[in-house]
Amino acid sequence: MKLTLVEKERFRKQELMPFIGKEGMEKIKDTTILMIGMGGGGCAASLQFATSNVGRLILCDFDTVGNSNLGRQFLHNEATLGIEKVISAKIALKQINPSLEIETISEPINRKTLEEVSNKYQNLAIFVAVDQFQAHYLINDFCIKNHIPAVHIAQLGFKGFIYTYDPNQSHTGIESAINQFFNKKVDTEAFDKDEQDLPYFAPIISIVCGTGVVEILKMQLNLTSKMLANTFLIYRALEHEDIFESEQSKKPFFEENQLLESEQYSLCQETNKGRSII
Repeated sequence: MKLTLVEKERFRKQELMPFIGKEGMEKIKDTTILMIGMGGGGCAASLQFATSNVGRLILCDFDTVGNSNLGRQFLHNEATLGIEKVISAKIALKQINPSLEIETISEPINRKTLEEVSNKYQNLAIFVAVDQFQAHYLINDFCIKNHIPAVHIAQLGFKGFIYTYDPNQSHTGIESAINQFFNKKVDTEAFDKDEQDLPYFAPIISIVCGTGVVEILKMQLNLTSKMLANTFLIYRALEHEDIFESEQSKKPFFEENQLLESEQYSLCQETNKGRSII
């Protein structure tokens, strides 16, 4: 998709980037991002997609803006308290990049929505920033079966987590990744059912989202010689015990954990059966 004169001037510095240039800018403009979750992660990632000049963002979240969101979900503000998060974010993002096309989905993600979006748009990628394990698993299953690139992020305390699904390289699903590299077994179904009050910190969210956005754009640009596919990346600003693991000393800030091929991945490729709708 051709850039307008305004876009060419606004994003001139990005066009100068190695491996991007004019052709790369047009590929980014051709990209549609389904952004699932408009909390701290969704706000951080969608802002960076907007300032990278992707052509279209589809914002998906069922929640409304509350006062406790404003400390980290920086697309929302006091003027948008009480309104749908997707509408609040759309208002902010259109001010940042008026040429950006934005659609909104004000309901929890489900298989029907994933199918509708994937059938409607080419050059689709999915960014997942939600709290529920089962949502991550359902989306990952769908992406594997339909060969849709995706990045999943999460944050807990001083830690951040990134899983990349590259249809051309990945051989492990996110559920297997979680099971491989945490030393505490979490009852994910019980976790999803209970009301959680978890520790979040905006700078940590921004770090993992920035990394995830770069992963998505590299896949869209076919710059996949250096990817986090088959790597479960854990960022640790500080060591501490949490629901996933005991405190571990002398771990690097960025720990690249190499993933083994998983049975879940093979099953997703072989069958059309999926998890139940969320």
